Amino acid sequence: MNIPFSFQKGNKVAGCEDAPPITCSAYSVVCDGLGGAGSTKHTVLEEDAETPVTRTSGYLGARIVSKCVAEYYSKNAEALFSAFNDQNVAENVQAFLGMLIENVIVAFDENMRKWEIKPSHSKTLKDFPTTLASTIYYHYADGVTILAVWAGDSRVYVLTPKKGLQLLSLDDAQNAENEMNSTSEMTNCISAGNNFRLNYAFYEFNEPGIVFCCSDGCFDYL
Repeated sequence: MNIPFSFQKGNKVAGCEDAPPITCSAYSVVCDGLGGAGSTKHTVLEEDAETPVTRTSGYLGARIVSKCVAEYYSKNAEALFSAFNDQNVAENVQAFLGMLIENVIVAFDENMRKWEIKPSHSKTLKDFPTTLASTIYYHYADGVTILAVWAGDSRVYVLTPKKGLQLLSLDDAQNAENEMNSTSEMTNCISAGNNFRLNYAFYEFNEPGIVFCCSDGCFDYL
């Protein structure tokens, strides 16, 4: 049995850069907009809104990417599942993620045109910068295959009765192998106008457990 759940805790509902988490029986998506690199403010007319509002670039980026990734997983996850048993599974996943990156870039371009946002040429500020932590679940008779996909310092964990809490992703940050906090400089994030990568890893589980994606706002409390 797969029971999806999600929650978000923020002090500033309208100012929280984290996009509302998305989860279902097939996938989960968490995006945390970068408050520093994405601090530029834009006045935009959001979807289904009647009046413009002012949002930071990180706030907008997290929501653009979260929506884009969820829609892409929803449309393409089944095709990916059929390739899990293929000998070229690594190549198939890389192609799958390559198309996802292209979709994100298109979504960035469309929103920049819609909101008439000019590209930033700053060395420190980025357009729509955000992290990503996500999972795709492939259920079979004896267990589940999990594909973890991430960028930045948002994380994927699994909690099981026998093995406890295990980290399924590795932060894109300096010295990430040795430091479990998020104070290290980030080495990769999703943003418009900059090259970025999507990391991935496969896991097989055949015991009960809780798989969850979280932003640094969750794990830094611990």
